[in-house]
Amino acid sequence: MKRICAFFCLALTLLMCLTAAAEEANLIANGGFETLDASGNPKGWYPTAYRTQEGYSRIAITSEKAHSGQYSAVVENASANDARYTCTVSVDKNSYYRISCAVKTADVYGGAGANISIDGSLAASDGVYGQTDWQTIELIGKTGKDQTELTVCVRVGGYGAESTGKAYFDDVRLEKVDALPSGVIAYVWYDTQSYVSYDTATTQQTGQKSTALFVVLGVLFGVILTIADKKFKVEVDPRVEAVRACLGGANCGACGYAGCDAFADAVVAGKAPVNGCSPSGAKGAEAIAAIMGVSAEAEERKVARVICQGDCGVAKERYNYDGYTSCATAAGLAGGPKMCRFACIGLGDCAQACAFGAIKIADGLAHIDEEKCVACGQCANICPRGVIALKPVNETVIVSCRNTDSGREARAACMKACIACGRCIVVCPARARRFGGLLYKIVRRKFVKAYSVRKEPDIYV
Repeated sequence: MKRICAFFCLALTLLMCLTAAAEEANLIANGGFETLDASGNPKGWYPTAYRTQEGYSRIAITSEKAHSGQYSAVVENASANDARYTCTVSVDKNSYYRISCAVKTADVYGGAGANISIDGSLAASDGVYGQTDWQTIELIGKTGKDQTELTVCVRVGGYGAESTGKAYFDDVRLEKVDALPSGVIAYVWYDTQSYVSYDTATTQQTGQKSTALFVVLGVLFGVILTIADKKFKVEVDPRVEAVRACLGGANCGACGYAGCDAFADAVVAGKAPVNGCSPSGAKGAEAIAAIMGVSAEAEERKVARVICQGDCGVAKERYNYDGYTSCATAAGLAGGPKMCRFACIGLGDCAQACAFGAIKIADGLAHIDEEKCVACGQCANICPRGVIALKPVNETVIVSCRNTDSGREARAACMKACIACGRCIVVCPARARRFGGLLYKIVRRKFVKAYSVRKEPDIYV
């Protein structure tokens, strides 16, 4: 019995020593994200992102998924972004290091995907995309000759390679290795134009030769391109630049073309009307018409209008939404937080899409400044509920409700919902309103009038 106990004690001691040695080998002190500070961030790690506007990304610690321990880091981009946790570690100069971590993804698409990388360098592991279970990714490289620090990133996206989706990261490790494994090519970090192999001396020589070769090739190609530019130069119609100068410059796509340059080309080519740019307005259309030597047809100015009155004090809520500040995201969660399935969600996707600052969100409802609106249509295109429409600016009589449910269902969801009672038809002195559909064709105004007189006017808002 004593021998058995001694054996177990010896085994336990050996295991603890091996564990301690393994921990010592990892230069990242909190690679498992288990130690949190007062703000809820992991000690030694710092969240950062390319786009910091609200609603783009969530960088946090979570207990919902973990490769080991209790916590993992989650990086989620609702819109294309480069978001990451970073950790700076002291390292030796001119030395090889292996960086690895466990990653699990959910609907990661585009750009560099979910990866582990070095901040300030283009060095990154292969990206992980789509829906995946836990797997290990790694990156091997070499510090520079004067490098004493290394900033490790776990991220979704990359420099110029932004991604969408969610990724969980855990068990991040940074280990010094004696030599580069055979067959592996690694970045020299902070000098991303150079590669190193297992033979450092050979690599340095090769790098010098390659640099000289690239210089010679650069000069040669420069001469060739100069000659080709002069020989094959294509004359550009000067009217294109003149038309381009008259445009709004927003590249909003409201004209139906890829941007202002494409629209200017189309106008000069006779494929687009001179008044096709909404942001440039009537004055811009007249200037373009003068350049093209034609007359500009008068077109009534349009503005975007919100076909909804369901703000927070009017529309009833189905649940309290606590997530990304995005209408598209909220609409996909049980139909959105408001009971009315036709209502403006009011989280500001339209405001972010507006390049002219014409849209503000107040009390859970979008409000449009018609003086700033240029009718580019971007807000209408991005609205998941379709409650924004382009209307002539002089059209002041608008039914600000799209609800097609029965009157009982509509009023149960929103106090200002249209219930199709017909009172507006009866009281309109110009007889400008009417119902559509088979029922109205059958009963006409007699039923509408008889029904509406039983209603009190003050309940209609």
